[in-house]
Amino acid sequence: MCKEILSINDLVEAANRDDRFQLLNSPSVLAGNLDNAIHPLFHDSNLLEKSPYLRQALQLASLFLAYDSVLEFFIPLTYGRYQTDTATRKTYLTNPVASKSAAEIKSYIAGVRKALYCLEHCVTFRWMPDTAKRLWARTVLCADRRPAHTSDCFQGFKYKSSVLIEINEKIRLFYEDEETGYRARSRCDQFRHDFQTAVTMVHEVVHAHGIMRRGCMLEPDIRLDHPERTEWGYAWENYMFGSVINPQDRSRPGTHVLLRKTWSDDDQARRCGGKEYSAVAVSWVAQWFRTETWARIEKQGPLAVPPSTIRVKFLFSPKHHSWVVITDAPETQSDIEQLHDEATMACAEDKSHCQPSSMRNFTIGQVLWTLVDSKFLQKSNVPIPTRIPPKLNFSAVTGPSTLQLLRR
Repeated sequence: MCKEILSINDLVEAANRDDRFQLLNSPSVLAGNLDNAIHPLFHDSNLLEKSPYLRQALQLASLFLAYDSVLEFFIPLTYGRYQTDTATRKTYLTNPVASKSAAEIKSYIAGVRKALYCLEHCVTFRWMPDTAKRLWARTVLCADRRPAHTSDCFQGFKYKSSVLIEINEKIRLFYEDEETGYRARSRCDQFRHDFQTAVTMVHEVVHAHGIMRRGCMLEPDIRLDHPERTEWGYAWENYMFGSVINPQDRSRPGTHVLLRKTWSDDDQARRCGGKEYSAVAVSWVAQWFRTETWARIEKQGPLAVPPSTIRVKFLFSPKHHSWVVITDAPETQSDIEQLHDEATMACAEDKSHCQPSSMRNFTIGQVLWTLVDSKFLQKSNVPIPTRIPPKLNFSAVTGPSTLQLLRR
């Protein structure tokens, strides 16, 4: 049988032959040195107690919820009111601190922190079987389980239901595989898996926060310029990283190459030529596990960490129904040509199997390769939604280290 389709996994491996872009390993990567305690929200017995090697991932997840400069994202989700734009008729949440003083902003952030602590009473984590294949995690409303609130809890969570966060058990199984899993892998392999685990958990926590605040799973737009298809987890990733980051290949154990894409509507991406997936260097991932990185974030917010420098990206062109490899590395051309020729030859042996497929896999026709300069490669083909609301000065707002609150 011929090779029916050419996947993005094939393209990534060919472009990164011999790990030329250091997407998998890098000799410059330092060991992690995180020393923070784990947020009470992640003390669920289904997490660390059952998978002790999750500690570094849970430490990183906790840091995403630690500092004033990152908790600002939750202010509209916690205190915003519905507002309708007269021009577009789009309904979104107001930002109640847009014109507030530093002291007032700190008061709002204190309320956000209290709400996140209160989620410990409302959220249960559970590992789910890998039946849906591409379903990495989900958050659902549990009408039959009442939250264990106390009189000191955040008053905005008044609903009698709680929330269940389900995470694909493939993440856990990699941690627990003693022979070929987490402990047997390189430092960089561990960083990628811990990073993706932490991001997945906080992505779902954002959804859980919204459910408990509103009592339903419907999510209003957070900002007027956000994509039409509302997704609060993606909105948080856009806030933290300026993009949505996902594993390239979910079929194998662990977390392989990470790809980032600009958060946008499908229609908008199609009008701009297609969806772009940019390869993320492992050195960019590794820095999130260093205390000096978080010291910068504490003072400056998420913008203290620039996006990963792009050396290669992959664009699916709906117009040509083909992948386009865009890079500043001319040496990739021969590897992409070889991959294309092998796939075309295999498909020619049995054309009956070469049927149109999805945007992740496509009928062999052509693979386009283009060489561009490095500066051009860093530009997204679609606009990046606003990350940080205006009129906020984190250096003026943030006081002494808020990590003390996690060490009680």
